[in-house]
Amino acid sequence: MDKEAKGRQPLTYQEEAMPQGGPEHLSLPDVLDVLVRRAQLRDSWVQFRRSHKHQHTREYLALRNEHLEKVEQLGDEVASLYPAWKPRDQLIFDLYTTSKEWRFGISSQETQAFIARVQSPPMTEDELREEIRKAKEAQERKAAIAKKISQTQRHNRTLSLEDRERSRAYQRRKRESRLQAERPQPTQVFPDPPKSNTS
Repeated sequence: MDKEAKGRQPLTYQEEAMPQGGPEHLSLPDVLDVLVRRAQLRDSWVQFRRSHKHQHTREYLALRNEHLEKVEQLGDEVASLYPAWKPRDQLIFDLYTTSKEWRFGISSQETQAFIARVQSPPMTEDELREEIRKAKEAQERKAAIAKKISQTQRHNRTLSLEDRERSRAYQRRKRESRLQAERPQPTQVFPDPPKSNTS
């Protein structure tokens, strides 16, 4: 039975209108169109989740699977289109997926901001590569911080209550001294030297 016939509102996004004519008239979807479609999928899913408080019903799970399937289909479409895109379009997509997780996506508003960033004025290929490099560095920093937090939590679980308190106090003092060092120090004003009376 058709899902729409059941009264269920399926997750939808605008399909690109296919031009009429033979295969030679079909144009490849632009990378920006793909990003907009990904945002529309995310927005429809977020809207659906907000309207369904009970997340363990059959309807919820069926529509969740439908959403994941659509994300996967769009990913498969990108995988087939990516090799045919111009190098700049590939770099735009690489920047998007390096700084944002494809499986989660971002909102239409965030996507429009991303598009404006890469298009107004248009970033060059070198600028895009530099942004990708920065995004990778940021990811590595985040991963290192998450790893450090995880290690600290594991280590702290083995400490006695007194040792934990000592560790917290040490971390507090360390943080306060770092903040103290970062604060701008007041500049000292030295008085002008006295003028000599030579006449």
